[in-house]
Amino acid sequence: MAYGDPKILEQKNIGTYACGPCSIINQVLLSTPAERAGYEKIPGKTAAGKARTIIEKYAQRPSMTYGDNKPTMRKTGINWADMSHLANWVRKDVGLPVLKGSYLRRIPPEGGASHVQRVHKIFKDSIAGGVLPIINFVSQTTYQDPNTDEWLWGSLMGHLCTLMEVQEKLSKNEQGFRFRYADPQTGNIETGYLHFSGARNFAAFDGDPVNGKWSKHRPFLLVAAPALKMQTGNENWHIRTEIVMNYAIYLEKRDAFFEED
Repeated sequence: MAYGDPKILEQKNIGTYACGPCSIINQVLLSTPAERAGYEKIPGKTAAGKARTIIEKYAQRPSMTYGDNKPTMRKTGINWADMSHLANWVRKDVGLPVLKGSYLRRIPPEGGASHVQRVHKIFKDSIAGGVLPIINFVSQTTYQDPNTDEWLWGSLMGHLCTLMEVQEKLSKNEQGFRFRYADPQTGNIETGYLHFSGARNFAAFDGDPVNGKWSKHRPFLLVAAPALKMQTGNENWHIRTEIVMNYAIYLEKRDAFFEED
């Protein structure tokens, strides 16, 4: 549940690809009084002004992912791996706890229900600890290689949002859960369902833009969310598209199981 001011910062007021800085603002603005105190310390008179401070003061630092001495935030936004650095640079300066950035990949031989339960616990623990996680969605499509006629997966775009709440409890064999998130694209708190793909296999890009690779065998959980467009509607009707949740930035509970990255 959101605390305090429920107004969500929209990225259209900042920039087309400003979902990252807006999600940092929404994370601290819509959370507990302790997080809100950190929000107040970010320079700027308004939420939009504070997001611009993040872009101008922090996002111009060199990218830790690309290692090319160019800004963390680029013309097409910020990648999910650099997003954890950006969020923690801001949080350290305003006295808030440092967060964990982690891929939400399935760890074989982990089954669907176990994968769902582990991710659900990560989110629930962070929210219970007073920190709304930042989550990353990636949309992907399929295309036919003109040289081999093989059908392959390709990425469309990524989108960062702030997770507001998750379904309270899961049954023993439940393979998905409902969640609500603050979307800087729509300016609303939207609803989605995160679930294991039991019926169909798929591949997804796993890792950062420099060192990542396409991984087979359902590496991430799939997302069903009516408000998430993410260019999937631009594909022809017969082309398969999917949206995965591949990465999250959250408050780590020390006794929770997670994968080191």
